[in-house]
Amino acid sequence: MADFASNYIQSISDSQTERKSRNSASEFERGRRILSQIQATLGGKTTTQSAAQCSIRKKPVGDSTLTNVDEMIAKLKLADEDVEITAKDIRPYLMKYGRTFTVEDFERIADSFCYSALTFMNIHFIVELCVILIKYKDFQFEMSMKLDEHISNFIIKSDPKLDAIPALMANLLTAKWPRPYNKAIFDSNNILVTIISSIMGWIMVIKDHFLKSQDEFDENSNAVENFDMVIKCGKALCELCNTGQRGLWMNFPNLLDDVFETVQGLLISELPISKSMRKSFLQLYVSILKWTTANTRTMISVSTQTLTKPF
Repeated sequence: MADFASNYIQSISDSQTERKSRNSASEFERGRRILSQIQATLGGKTTTQSAAQCSIRKKPVGDSTLTNVDEMIAKLKLADEDVEITAKDIRPYLMKYGRTFTVEDFERIADSFCYSALTFMNIHFIVELCVILIKYKDFQFEMSMKLDEHISNFIIKSDPKLDAIPALMANLLTAKWPRPYNKAIFDSNNILVTIISSIMGWIMVIKDHFLKSQDEFDENSNAVENFDMVIKCGKALCELCNTGQRGLWMNFPNLLDDVFETVQGLLISELPISKSMRKSFLQLYVSILKWTTANTRTMISVSTQTLTKPF
């Protein structure tokens, strides 16, 4: 009788344990479904993905040790071809052998960096590599020369291949540079000097036209041609600021103050600006006011990921 009671009690205990296990699994599955629904509603990635979605991955690349600049540039080109390359694959080589690079090596590297960032939108990847090489003055010089050339062509020639210039500039301005190289002075970071000088040039072009009236544009063909340059500079400022956002103000508050003053001047000027352009300038004006407010979160800008043409 005692054995029967003992077996009966053990059976009840096992049944309760099994029921608790089923309930726990059911609650876990229910919680997982709810989490997936919430993530889907917020536009994020869900925890459940189809087999087709899971199979879409960048092509992996085998580990290899880089031995020269040619191999490094070749590996950089793999990133342009949608191969899974990260800064971690190139960083050890740059940190170990960067001091041995010649001026010609840095010139080729700067050219490859700009090509990858502007043509294939590998902006964040390239900025990370620039941070590694910033301690070398020859790299600063070559990279700033390439940037200056591309920025000038972006405004003067309106080359669509250079549409990512404002986004690249903004990401370089907001990058986490090492302390000795985080100031926009020649002794610190020549790349930042070049970028800010270009932005101030855009601002000067715009301000030069604040006092022009509608009659001047009707009578002077040169004024109309110059006004096209004003619009290009204005568009560039909008895209640059919409990419850098609050980070731009945190790193270079005086620069953003100048942009704010310029945008304000455009809004109240007599320049024959289209409604869509005035709307863009007004949106930037309001955004700058928000970015300079305490506890403001930085939103992810589409222009930092893909090329956009908001105008």
